[in-house]
Amino acid sequence: MRLVQILRFPTQYTRHLYAKQPQLASLPYLDQLNTIIQDRYLASQLYAEELRAIGADAHILIANCEPLQRAWAHENDMPIESASWPSIILAAQVTRIRPDVLFITDPCSIDSRFVRLLPMRPTFVVGLRSGMIPAWADFTAFDLILSGEQLSKELPLAHGATASEHISAGFASRFITVGPPRDRDLQLLCVGGNEGDMPLLEQLGFYANATREFMPTFIDTPPTALTCEWISRYARSSLWGMDLYNALRQTKIALTNIPSFGSSATSEVSWFEVTGCGAMLLTEESPLVGRYFEVGSEVETYSCFEELTEKVRYYSAHAGQREEIACRGRARCLREHSLARRTEELLEILQRHVSSLGLRAREDSPPSPHTLVSRSIEQIRTGRIEESYRSALKALKYYPQERFVHYMLGLNLLKMERVQEARDALTTEISLYPDAQETLELLSSLESLNTVGSLPV
Repeated sequence: MRLVQILRFPTQYTRHLYAKQPQLASLPYLDQLNTIIQDRYLASQLYAEELRAIGADAHILIANCEPLQRAWAHENDMPIESASWPSIILAAQVTRIRPDVLFITDPCSIDSRFVRLLPMRPTFVVGLRSGMIPAWADFTAFDLILSGEQLSKELPLAHGATASEHISAGFASRFITVGPPRDRDLQLLCVGGNEGDMPLLEQLGFYANATREFMPTFIDTPPTALTCEWISRYARSSLWGMDLYNALRQTKIALTNIPSFGSSATSEVSWFEVTGCGAMLLTEESPLVGRYFEVGSEVETYSCFEELTEKVRYYSAHAGQREEIACRGRARCLREHSLARRTEELLEILQRHVSSLGLRAREDSPPSPHTLVSRSIEQIRTGRIEESYRSALKALKYYPQERFVHYMLGLNLLKMERVQEARDALTTEISLYPDAQETLELLSSLESLNTVGSLPV
């Protein structure tokens, strides 16, 4: 199976990235594309990247990044005089790759009209819609529309899709290395982003200024919100990609889903970003939250402004309880809500709808994590370091969040005298399992070890 995934990024993000790296626009197409992907914006939707990591023939195209697409057009001698050149270039890219599956992550912007532009239609066309579906959406050229659970399966069908399925977002733990939490410099990070957030942001800013009980930080606030004194006082520049994930590492409490109390409009993407990066999630009460996390143990919710401020005060003052919730939330996110798991679900969905592609949820049925770790232990004890390392890598490939996997990888790397890489692997194990005593002991002994040959097994 060959898959092409088409993404659309906000123009504010691409302008920010190219302004931050002025030389980027002058680089060849593939260098620009790799730089953008490595920044991990919209990481929860990088299914093609996850598929590539397990050996699939998958490709990413970014439809509306002008410097990137201009570079491709220049390298492929394609004119860009026409006003519709972005669609023409995108269609040419898809045609050049000739995918079996065309996966469009914004089927409302890149809709059926684009699919009908293609001189050769792919075997299967899929759209992923994470937000609400506008009345004018045209899905008539789509074989399948995937959406979050907050949307009914019938709605995409009403817009012409042949079939509809639910799929949740996932945290791209394979590609986002955030490490253990940093010092928690940000007390309350509020992730907004639309006009509906303004009343609560204004109320929160006014309350914080009047009481001085906590210090909020507003990001992704709409420009119109900055005219309000109580919002602009606590607003900072938007954070994108790895900048956002690194900020979440420094955050004590992250507030998400703040538009209107009692609304059914939710975004589990932000839940997984917050918990995956190790901050404590505080989000609006919704039945959907309980499908992913245990409220009160792994995340916290609020139902009104008074409860919101009460919980911010409480968890600001009780760091131990806050960190325990954050730790359990992160473990649950990495265990059950990774992009790797969602990608398997995607493949299983595709298999049900188009079995002729011969899709598999895994390349092969791998041994259990216990079997692979035990095999690595036996191999390292008998001096077969290279075999042990391969077993550890296989465990990491299929079970990146399982207990002992990063520990065994670190142990093998130490035997191979790759000390810094070993330290990184052991640190990852601790971030996943803070009570892993054997890993803690091995990390603490690294500085005092004279030879790697004396390491314990």
